[in-house]
Amino acid sequence: MRVVRRIEPGLFEQFFGLRVPPSVVERVISRLDASGATRIAAVPQDPARVGYQKRPGMQDIVIDWPTMPAIAVQRLVRACNPQGGGACTIFRGQVLRVHQMAIGPAVATDLQVRPGQFLGLDRETGCSVASLDQREVLLQIVSTDAGIFSGAAFARLYQPRRDESLHGFS
Repeated sequence: MRVVRRIEPGLFEQFFGLRVPPSVVERVISRLDASGATRIAAVPQDPARVGYQKRPGMQDIVIDWPTMPAIAVQRLVRACNPQGGGACTIFRGQVLRVHQMAIGPAVATDLQVRPGQFLGLDRETGCSVASLDQREVLLQIVSTDAGIFSGAAFARLYQPRRDESLHGFS
């Protein structure tokens, strides 16, 4: 006997933070029904393997350009959003928070750049910065005390030079 379930609009989004079309939810439910599982057993957590992770401090959300490859920077930026307020770095003595970035191509081998150094400035796409593994880190959304900016708006407003670098709090 098939049990008819009514899927409330937005219920999945409310619980999981994802907007999923009702057709996808229906397919998941039908596959669960087809599996023959009638009940999901509750399994208590092993107290010896459970721990509390403290709230991240400032040192946990700082981009350490000399030690972080591009993928580590990207993971930190994702981990700091949206509640974390962005991964932090220093630009011209002020805190710059990176809210969104992308990994670009490898830096040309003939360029001598240090991690955190600005590579280019494009008024349309924004700024790119070198990472430890010599990849471009494209700054897409950043914020300063003056506000939140797209990478392109940040580039137009602050006009970072190729000889400038982003750095940590050391």
